[in-house]
Amino acid sequence: SRSYQIPSPSFEHSSAMTTHLGIPRVPPPGARQRGELAQHPDSRPILMGGKMETAIAAAVEKEVQAQDLMKAGNIRQAVERLVQCRQDILQALEGCSVGDEHFRMLKDAKAGIDANITALRSFLPYEYFIEGTTSGSKR
Repeated sequence: SRSYQIPSPSFEHSSAMTTHLGIPRVPPPGARQRGELAQHPDSRPILMGGKMETAIAAAVEKEVQAQDLMKAGNIRQAVERLVQCRQDILQALEGCSVGDEHFRMLKDAKAGIDANITALRSFLPYEYFIEGTTSGSKR
């Protein structure tokens, strides 16, 4: 009679305990507290101090210009400036991953700019009746 020995299960990181990319499903004990988490290879690189910050600064500047154009009564130019602002926000979102600190702010800004564009476009048929404030007088 033969005796078969059943192999004992190994709880070390085996191929069954990793993702299809070879990343361990569960990090070793204490890895989260030490900040030793593996970066997912599909996550986008964060553009720090480069294109993202430049795009955000350009979007803020264009939004201020659009507000000045709205106050002056130039609705078409304000819409054009907001569309340019939206393009800058979309460019910044391309270089931003979901976990980035700017992601929520950019998504909210995009929704706000879209709402402003929609609202201003609703005024376009009436733009000739809208009087802009002149630089010398305030209402």
